[in-house]
Amino acid sequence: MRRTALLLDFSREHHASLKLVRHLRALGTAAPPASLLEELADQARELQRHFAAEEALLLPRLNAAGPTHQALASRLLAEHRELRALLAAPPQPVTLAALAERLEAHVRFEERQLFPAVEALTPDDGAAQ
Repeated sequence: MRRTALLLDFSREHHASLKLVRHLRALGTAAPPASLLEELADQARELQRHFAAEEALLLPRLNAAGPTHQALASRLLAEHRELRALLAAPPQPVTLAALAERLEAHVRFEERQLFPAVEALTPDDGAAQ
């Protein structure tokens, strides 16, 4: 999918999130191995940076665009809060399963609903692949 330059890096970062989701789902109910815990810690730091950047860049645009867009902004913040809590929780199988489910749903929300709404508010700056 083509994205404007404004959103291109965010979309690319979603690939790493979906890769983590696959790894977490492959665990099932098993305890996570050290290598996955290390990947999770790295990804958690990256996700914190990703969330902060999205909030700084996208929330002002969405909040200035009216009630429909403000609802998207509220959902974005709520999902970021939920994901931050899951990332901070001890890495138990049930928590990791919830993280995988919520992270995948969040990425899909952003790619399918949030980003198209932001792009509609953003002048065409030369969409990139």
